[in-house]
Amino acid sequence: MPSTLVAIVRLTGYILATMYPDDTQKDLATVLSYMAGRTLSKEEIWKAMELPRSTYYDQLEKGTLITADNLRRAAANLGINRAELLTRYRLIDP
Repeated sequence: MPSTLVAIVRLTGYILATMYPDDTQKDLATVLSYMAGRTLSKEEIWKAMELPRSTYYDQLEKGTLITADNLRRAAANLGINRAELLTRYRLIDP
C-alpha cells in the first residue's frame, strides 16, 4: 500500500475502496481492449462473450449487449478482472 493510504488506514481504521471509472457510456470494445492490454477485434469480443455473430450484432444494435452475464463470460475468456469490469459498467457496486 502507498504510504499515504497506510497512514489513512492507521488514523481512521478504514480501508478506502478502489474507485473505478464509470465506463457505462464508453464503447465495450474500447474498455475490453484497455483491460486486456491489447486491441481486440469484434470477432474476439463476440467469441469471448460466447455469442453467435448475429446475436452479438443484434444485441449491440438494440443496446442490450451490456449485461452481467455477457460481461462475466467476456472477462473469464479474456483473462481480465470480472469484478472490475462489472464495476466499470456499474452492474455491481465497488
